[in-house]
Amino acid sequence: MTSVFAGLSFTKHTMGLVKHALGQREEAISLLKETLEIRRQSYGDDHPDVAQVYYSLAVIYADTDDKQIAFQYAQTALNIYQAKLPKHHPSLKRASELVERISSYQRESILPQSEYHNVQE
Repeated sequence: MTSVFAGLSFTKHTMGLVKHALGQREEAISLLKETLEIRRQSYGDDHPDVAQVYYSLAVIYADTDDKQIAFQYAQTALNIYQAKLPKHHPSLKRASELVERISSYQRESILPQSEYHNVQE
């Protein structure tokens, strides 16, 4: 990746995270999807920097009702991290925890509340 694309990618990713923190979800998603395309074209589909963007998108979608989309992005990030990073890497751990958190949200929303409590016990 040239330094211009690296800088653009970093800037767009950071701006996306800031927009999310400000509650500007659509703008955040748009910036992160642009970042994803830049990184995929520059690094390929299975690079940890690409996984970082998938993870960021998963976090944003996890904060909404779009849990299935969040899960897909989180699982993609996790798959890349598992293939490319050492097994004790912090990014791998965070992605794994996010996949589990989203999965638990999905279980809660599928089961009626009384059944969910029975499953947990």
